[in-house]
Amino acid sequence: ELLARARLLVAPELSAPLVRELERITGRGAEPLGDGEPAAGPLLCVGAALPGGLRTDRLLWFHSVNAGTDPLLAAGPWPAGALLTRTVGRMGERIAQYVLGWVLA
Repeated sequence: ELLARARLLVAPELSAPLVRELERITGRGAEPLGDGEPAAGPLLCVGAALPGGLRTDRLLWFHSVNAGTDPLLAAGPWPAGALLTRTVGRMGERIAQYVLGWVLA
């Protein structure tokens, strides 16, 4: 299954406690979300922006920690079938944990 093989990419602006919690919930280690394309496999990403190299059919889900999604969608074509969610403020950390747990359950 794709979700079972998905790699978890997290943006550098996420706090260390949040990253640890995402790792705990998903049962996998987090990798840095950078500008280059990571090694093969499906992707789950959490951050403020999605690098162009990740706008591929490998993206299963992107959780934005920003208030809106307009900049993400205006930056280029969104991959077909990729889930996009968002939250704001302190709730972003809590919802990111919940959504990742739910998606991977």
